[in-house]
Amino acid sequence: MIPLEFSLKGKRTYFRGTDLLSELLEFAAPTVRSIEVAQEAAAQDISVHFHRLATRPLQAGWVDTDELKALRAANALVALLSIRVPERHVVLTDRIEPHQAHEPVKRIDWDETAIVQNIRSGPDGQWHIAVPQGSVRSLFEHVIALNKQLLNRQFGTHDWLWGRIDLPRWNAPTVAGTLEMTFVRQIRDSVFVSEALFDKAPLARIYFSKKPLATP
Repeated sequence: MIPLEFSLKGKRTYFRGTDLLSELLEFAAPTVRSIEVAQEAAAQDISVHFHRLATRPLQAGWVDTDELKALRAANALVALLSIRVPERHVVLTDRIEPHQAHEPVKRIDWDETAIVQNIRSGPDGQWHIAVPQGSVRSLFEHVIALNKQLLNRQFGTHDWLWGRIDLPRWNAPTVAGTLEMTFVRQIRDSVFVSEALFDKAPLARIYFSKKPLATP
């Protein structure tokens, strides 16, 4: 397992999901590129599940099926990145036990509302926002902030929690473009599914919930 560093942002008492996602993608990228070269095929159908809120130092690593089953049984997963083609798994777990002391986590200023100041809605029910050229982290910060705005307008203001994201392909765009968000469906009473397009191409399917994720 490789230790990863995260900071608390704004008033959050847990690490932001966009930071967890970005670090997982960055951690896995070298191995994924090697696999793609060896198999002469692009990685497809990537899914990231957030199992609980993260508040302590974290680590990431590749695991096989048996190791993944053991981590699930021990309720040790913070987040799981799975690739369907070819089948591979990266896990994010606590670096220390709950009872162990650790150095205070750094906190930095953060204003999520600044990201969505230029959103606009269209007659097709989609919400749009211009995304500047930047990083994968910046792109998904726009995706998640825009989706919260969409859900708040359609279902009222809630403390939304992000539980899952599905990506059709590995490489997310880092160029400037237009992000569009559309509500897709509601699963039972708790899970709300939206779809993100970037310059009209499928980018991600996002799953949000009103129910709190498990806390450590």
